Amino acid sequence: MADATRDYSESAVTLLRANLGYYGSSIPDDLLAYLKNLLTVASRNLARAGIQLVPGQLYDDQLQVMYAAWLYRKASEGSAMPLMLVQEIRDRQGEQALTADEEASA
Repeated sequence: MADATRDYSESAVTLLRANLGYYGSSIPDDLLAYLKNLLTVASRNLARAGIQLVPGQLYDDQLQVMYAAWLYRKASEGSAMPLMLVQEIRDRQGEQALTADEEASA
């Protein structure tokens, strides 16, 4: 079960490590702390975009990892988000808006 005080799950950490090529390898504690920070930033940025993630839910963890991996690889260069990530964010915003509308009309 995910720790309610964190913005990410251990599954998300594992997925991010794999995404970045750190399969089962030992990484320095500073790098691991940085990756966890990226997951927190991703979660909070997505929340500002209206997307509430549930740590430990694979669907949510995957979006969070996609965002964090982009931050790791490209954001410091000023590179735009890849179209796949932008589309996933828009899809999630639409899903959550529809869910909110359905709940309001129920």
